[in-house]
Amino acid sequence: MVPLKWVYWSCISLNKKK
Repeated sequence: MVPLKWVYWSCISLNKKK
């Protein structure tokens, strides 16, 4: 299972990349 922390970090990473 993927931890929530990873999902949160992924969202931030995508936001930063945009």
